[in-house]
Amino acid sequence: MLKQFNSHPDRTKKSEHSNLARTCLSLQTKQQRSEAIARYGIVSLRYVALAMAIQNLGIQFTNWRRSPRKTASWITFFQKLKGDNTKLPAKHSARAIIFAWLGGFLAISAVVLLSHTLSVALVLGSFGASCVLVFGFPDAPFSQPRNVVVGHFLSSFIGLVCLTLFGATWWSVAIAVGTAISVMMLTRTTHPPAGSNPVIIYLSKPAWSFLLFPTFFGAIILIFFALLYNNLTRESRYPKYW
Repeated sequence: MLKQFNSHPDRTKKSEHSNLARTCLSLQTKQQRSEAIARYGIVSLRYVALAMAIQNLGIQFTNWRRSPRKTASWITFFQKLKGDNTKLPAKHSARAIIFAWLGGFLAISAVVLLSHTLSVALVLGSFGASCVLVFGFPDAPFSQPRNVVVGHFLSSFIGLVCLTLFGATWWSVAIAVGTAISVMMLTRTTHPPAGSNPVIIYLSKPAWSFLLFPTFFGAIILIFFALLYNNLTRESRYPKYW
């Protein structure tokens, strides 16, 4: 019984094919492969071809992994992660820190109080980040009135357009944020906090009145207060340009 089982035609054929595949994987030259084909016959040619394909794939993968160009690119990438080792920015004076805190406190207080008094929406979540720039770094390009007002307006407008056309989907808010960044850069009105306006619109799904209240008029009040405060508390002029 055992002898008959081992001599079964299917098992013998399978064993021969396995041996053939292993033999072909060890071949290194075309001449050796040709001799193997002649030896095992045309019937087993597909097994030879399969073994050769596997071998070539392994050689290509090894060459790719050992490629100097690939290795150099990865080394360069990880070197970039180390940074430039540039020194930290200079420390702010105690006076500058106190006045920046006071400016942000008073500006947001004014916007919120006016919102309650007039019963209109004037508070936008991104205004807090705007205060960081306007009162902490008033001389920076991102902090100028042109950037604050127009940047907020354009970003909210783009967010509302995408919400209207495409609905509140993950890809529509992604398009809105990317487009807002590009348009602000194109018009030289880049204001980083305004980049969050499309996200706020995506989450709250407001009406088109959001473009005026709180976006436009809230930004106007913020800049109006910044003009008064920065010019009263600093020797430098604000703004640097309109």
